[in-house]
Amino acid sequence: SMNLMIVLLMLLSGLFLTWFPVKLRRNVLLFGAGFFAVHLARATGLLLINLFEQSRLIPISNVMLCISLVCSVFWLFSMRREADDTDTTTGIPRSPERLADLTRKLDEINARLSRFSLL
Repeated sequence: SMNLMIVLLMLLSGLFLTWFPVKLRRNVLLFGAGFFAVHLARATGLLLINLFEQSRLIPISNVMLCISLVCSVFWLFSMRREADDTDTTTGIPRSPERLADLTRKLDEINARLSRFSLL
């Protein structure tokens, strides 16, 4: 159930990132996509292990391990130090006026939240 909650949290975060224009580093987006894939495979695999008989444990476990390996190799070859310097703006493409308005609102929210920061 914890893996399912992580998948739901990542799904909600992904929906937020597709709707609002948020500036993120490219490596953060790549890591998030891999993290989502690993936990989705793990939650699905554990559910299937509980639903099916014991004889299917090894194939399901192998698929889960393969997905984890693919994500690890993906991270190894796609995440670069120089990509950490470039920002990527997420969100649905909108008109420049609407994008500026959303960015202004998000900046106001961040400014208010930063006042509550302990650092």
